[in-house]
Amino acid sequence: MASGPTSLGEQAAQPNDISDLLTTLSFDAFQLSPREQQILDLWNQLHEIRLETAVLEAKKLRSSSHSHRSPQAVQINPIPAPNPDPSTLSDAEVLAALSTAETDLRATHHVTTAQQTLLSSILSTRPILDAVHSPSASDRLAPLIAERDVLALVSSRLATQLAETLTELDRVETRSRELVEENRGLVGEMVRLAEEGREPGVEEVVKELEGREDAWGGRLREGERRVAEERKRYRVMRGLVQGVVVGSGVNWAEDEKLVELVVEDEELG
Repeated sequence: MASGPTSLGEQAAQPNDISDLLTTLSFDAFQLSPREQQILDLWNQLHEIRLETAVLEAKKLRSSSHSHRSPQAVQINPIPAPNPDPSTLSDAEVLAALSTAETDLRATHHVTTAQQTLLSSILSTRPILDAVHSPSASDRLAPLIAERDVLALVSSRLATQLAETLTELDRVETRSRELVEENRGLVGEMVRLAEEGREPGVEEVVKELEGREDAWGGRLREGERRVAEERKRYRVMRGLVQGVVVGSGVNWAEDEKLVELVVEDEELG
């Protein structure tokens, strides 16, 4: 047996399929008069103008908070003009500026959303009252009101999911910055250990053993064998340090000590 049309309750149970909610039978059957269509167009234009005005007012308020200073405060503690070149800012300053801008944007979005919701409620009150007291209007508006409520529930759920996603994104970004700082510390510790693990005076030991070759021939050969082993071990450790430094993302080309570790002696020569 063929199933009947999907009810609003079944559509609300599947909020991810928003396209079905936007093309319901009541919506398709509802026809607007030319005057009503003109009113809705003007309402959309008004909403866009209010949104642009709110953004401009937020920018103006932010710029005025930096430009309005008392003369006495400027004389005592002059504040340098902000550098327009972002490359001169540190990572902390860039992150702080991005966080401030994101906070202002969210505040502006919340204010405009609240205004839009309030105005929508005010504009929809009169048609609802007419629908209650007028049977003909009730037949026309009642299905749309029910569908509007379903869409409001879906919108609320999507807004909650978006807020949770943004919170998780902030947590991941904070953890990523912590891991970057921890990685830098580990690279510095590795460099320090590599500096401490270098062979102290290998050439001097070889020269001293060569001067006593007649009396200490056996020890000289043993020393040469140990020197060869230590050189091999040193090369292995150096290769490991080179891989860690290059893979860590540190700008080793600007540090003489890191360049000495990463680049081989033959390459430097």
